[in-house]
Amino acid sequence: MLAVLKNILSQKNKLTKFLEITDSKIPNDIRIILVSNEEIDYSEKLSKKNLGRFYKNSERKKYLRSRYAIKILNLKDINYLSISHTQETSAIVFSDQYKVGVDIENINRKLSPRLIRKIKKNNTNLALKPIILWTMMESSYKARNSNNEHFTDYKFTKKNNLFCREYLSKEIMTANIEVKNMSMSISFLK
Repeated sequence: MLAVLKNILSQKNKLTKFLEITDSKIPNDIRIILVSNEEIDYSEKLSKKNLGRFYKNSERKKYLRSRYAIKILNLKDINYLSISHTQETSAIVFSDQYKVGVDIENINRKLSPRLIRKIKKNNTNLALKPIILWTMMESSYKARNSNNEHFTDYKFTKKNNLFCREYLSKEIMTANIEVKNMSMSISFLK
């Protein structure tokens, strides 16, 4: 099933909109929020003090987008939270029940031939674009925060419309969603 997009309004600021993504493959407890530069540019006009003096720096802008959304949506007490950025969009995934990880990349981002060979090495059974595999690896790493292995060595299998990676007799499940010319992978572990 395709992801369903809807705008949500925060309780704190009725004028700030964020995009919430839902997908039937992902447990209901896991929430996925996207915030774009357009929304932050609009919000910045409402409250410059929330965004600070570093707003014009593009690297700082990526950081501020997610921090602003976390603040407005009051997510500081959430058990599990993961963030990822592109130049234009930040993804925030959170849950009270599942360890989560997210990675978002422009679907047209070019990876080097060497990196493509490395990430496909253990995943030749999956007919996926390299950038999708990259986001799956990165989000899976964030969900488990594996310190003993490099995420380009991960091996995924297809299981019930999701991708699965086994780790210490547990399964990290990953869903990939393409939205707004981006590949976004969400991984979760209970």
